[in-house]
Amino acid sequence: MKTVWIVTHGEKNRGPDPIMTLEGLRQVNELRSLLPSKVEFVVCGTGYRHQEMLEALGLENAPTIRWTPAVGGPESLEGDTVVLPNNQGVSRELYYVADERAAGILAVLQAVPDGAVICAGRPAIIALGEGDRRAKSAAVYKITWPEAVVSFETAPALASLRIEQVQALGQTETGAV
Repeated sequence: MKTVWIVTHGEKNRGPDPIMTLEGLRQVNELRSLLPSKVEFVVCGTGYRHQEMLEALGLENAPTIRWTPAVGGPESLEGDTVVLPNNQGVSRELYYVADERAAGILAVLQAVPDGAVICAGRPAIIALGEGDRRAKSAAVYKITWPEAVVSFETAPALASLRIEQVQALGQTETGAV
């Protein structure tokens, strides 16, 4: 079985490309012990809050770190409006495309080695089919699937993906981008 860990950021401030609050940083720091003791490969979203997770989890010196908006970007959700990094607001319906997000996170899962850690946001978990209510902030998810699965493009391959919420310290928010 291949295992990948997804950690979602903690409580965040409002506005464009928000950072985590002190409580959010504390929450993520508390999740450190749930990850493997030696992490060789990390994928990190491109928002400030995703980057803060590297230090909070003690992963800033991992041998390999890669960055991608496929697991989380600088945008933020405030009500039904997505706030872009330039502070422009757009309707959630005009911004979030679940199929594109799902394709991105599945591509990342296929590309990373066994034992990798992904610093993401709730949308990555939602895109994997867990739904808005099951996706929590400041949480660790253990994702496993048979190593023989080389592509998630078929229904049986997707069905082999197992998502286990190891621990969640944060809340379910009103939505995710």
